[in-house]
Amino acid sequence: MYDFEQRENEKQREKEEVEMNRKNDLNDVRIVLSTAAGRRFLKRIMRECAVRENIFHSDAMVMAATAGRQSVGNDLLKDVIAVAPLAVPVVLGLIEESTKE
Repeated sequence: MYDFEQRENEKQREKEEVEMNRKNDLNDVRIVLSTAAGRRFLKRIMRECAVRENIFHSDAMVMAATAGRQSVGNDLLKDVIAVAPLAVPVVLGLIEESTKE
């Protein structure tokens, strides 16, 4: 027999696990952003993911590959915005930060 209460408990545990994973992900981004080396690393990732580039290309395969990379970069950018919106211009390479740590 199907146990509705057990299923609800499972759903609640799954929801809590997703929330905890999200908090951990954002905390990881916060830690990476806390150092100049981490910000440089994210800046390189954003550049490699073509976050600020136009993805359109006459070759559909090239365009699909660029769109996939850009999607990953956009997801990471959303996390940066969530934890440190003032770091966005730095990780996108729009401004240079001072060399002080």
